[in-house]
Parts: sequence; structure tokens; C-alpha cells
Amino acid sequence: MHKNKILGSILLLTAFFVFSGCAKKYNTNFKTPPSDADFDQVFPVEIDSLKRDITQMSLPKTVLGFTAKYGTGEIEISVIQTGSPKDAIEFYKSYITPKTNQMPSRMQSSVNQEFQIEATDQEGRLWYIWNNKNWIFMINASNKSFFDKAVEAFPYIAKWGKK
Repeated sequence: MHKNKILGSILLLTAFFVFSGCAKKYNTNFKTPPSDADFDQVFPVEIDSLKRDITQMSLPKTVLGFTAKYGTGEIEISVIQTGSPKDAIEFYKSYITPKTNQMPSRMQSSVNQEFQIEATDQEGRLWYIWNNKNWIFMINASNKSFFDKAVEAFPYIAKWGKK
């Protein structure tokens, strides 16, 4: 009887850790940028005194995207606009999933045309990628401190209970 109690407790704790690890860490349910937004409406001008440098991403003709690099690349934020939520999912499957599948550590979920990916790449950079309607957002940073500062500064994501 005592063994069953211990086994039950272990199974309960295991289930708790599995499900809490899969839970969304961030609230990404924010109003998306207007389709005619300028860079200042989308990207923070600076993060932790790191100035931004914006470049256009090389993407298929039907997709528009820009990356803001902060400092010497300590933080990078990319924003991609597709034609529709369905197009965002197709872009995710065709372009993002192959890249994140090569990362040694990743958790991803996709429900009701919304996806979220949390990953660490081979260089130890932290990634968080998600979509909101026809927009795709990507944050990656060289360490946890820079990552947290990017989340705090970027208006389309927040830790639960913030903003």
C-alpha cells in the first residue's frame, strides 16, 4: 500500500512538471501592429541602451519581414507580415519549423492557427517565436538577461501578469 502512495505521488509530480513545462510562459494576445505601421510603432528604438539597426529580411514575395538587431546582436527581434493567418501557419511549417527542428532544445505548440515555439539554438541563444493572426514575431537573445529585457520592451509579448 505504501509503495502505491509513493508511486502515485511520483506520477502526480511528473504530470505537474510535464504540463507546467508545456504551458505558455508569455502572453502574446496583444493587438497586432497596423498594416501601415512605421518602425517606431513596431520595434523599440533601444533596449537596455542598445540601439537598433533594422534590415529587411529576404523572404518570399508574398511575405514582408524586418529584423531589428540591438547592439552587436545581443538581441534580435523579427516581425513578419503574411497575407492571412493561414499564410502565417504555412510560413511556420515551411520556413520556421525546419530551422527550429535543428535546435537542440525546443518546445512548440500549435492550436487553432496559433503557434508558439521556445528554443535554444546550438550557440546557446534563446528564441521565442509566435504568431498573432497574420503576423509572426521572433525574439532571440544571447542570454536570459537580454531575452527578458527584449520581452519587457517589445509591445507584442509579456510575461503572464505583466503589461
